[in-house]
Amino acid sequence: MKVSLHHVTALARRPQRSFEFYVEKLGFEFVWKGASQDNEATPQYDFRLPEDDVLLSLQFYPRCQRGQKGAGFFGSLVLGLPERDWNKILGRSYRGREEKSGRHVVVDPDGLEIEIEDREQSALLGLEVLCSQLSAEEAFWQDFRGLEGALHSLEIARSRCPGILGYGSFHHAAFLTDGWKATRGGSPPRSTRWGVSSYLYSPSGLLVERVSLL
Repeated sequence: MKVSLHHVTALARRPQRSFEFYVEKLGFEFVWKGASQDNEATPQYDFRLPEDDVLLSLQFYPRCQRGQKGAGFFGSLVLGLPERDWNKILGRSYRGREEKSGRHVVVDPDGLEIEIEDREQSALLGLEVLCSQLSAEEAFWQDFRGLEGALHSLEIARSRCPGILGYGSFHHAAFLTDGWKATRGGSPPRSTRWGVSSYLYSPSGLLVERVSLL
C-alpha cells in the first residue's frame, strides 16, 4: 500500500497576514482561493512550496478562539527550506533553534508552530503527532510509516496537556492512499474537490482524512 501526505489544514484569522507570511517570507506559492467544503461562508486559501505537491490549507475564522498545541492535534509543521537568515527575515516570529534537532523554530501570525530544516530543495517534510497514549498512537500510525514523496515523516510525541482547536492550530491532515484496508474503519466516503475522502480519528483524537483521487 502506498501512502503519501496530501494536505494539512490549519485555522487562521486574517487572509492578508497569512499570505504575506507564507508567500513573501517563507516562499510558498498561492495556488487556490475558495471556501471550505464544510462551510461556504468560510474562506480557504491553499499554498504549496515550489518543489513540492503537498498543500497547506488555511481556513479563516476571524472570531474563533485561540488554539493550543497539545494532545489530540498535530503539532509542529516541519519544512525543508534553503538556508537563510530567518531571524532577520521573520523578526519576532523567529523563536530560535530547537535544541535536539537544530531546526529553526518560528510561528506564523496566528501562532502556528513551524520548524525549518536547512535543505537545498523546498519541501514539506512532515508533521508532529501529539498524543496522550503513546503505544496506541504508534500502533495506529504504523500504516503511515515510510510515507512516500518528499521524505514525509511523522514524529510521534507524548503530550500531557490536551490541545485546543482554534486559530493557530491544525484541524486535520490528509493522506493520499492506494489500497487502504477497509478494516481501518472511518466515515462513509464522500465526494470532495480532491476525489473521494473518508475520515477517522486516531486513538488520541487526531482527525485524519484519507483521500482517493478520482
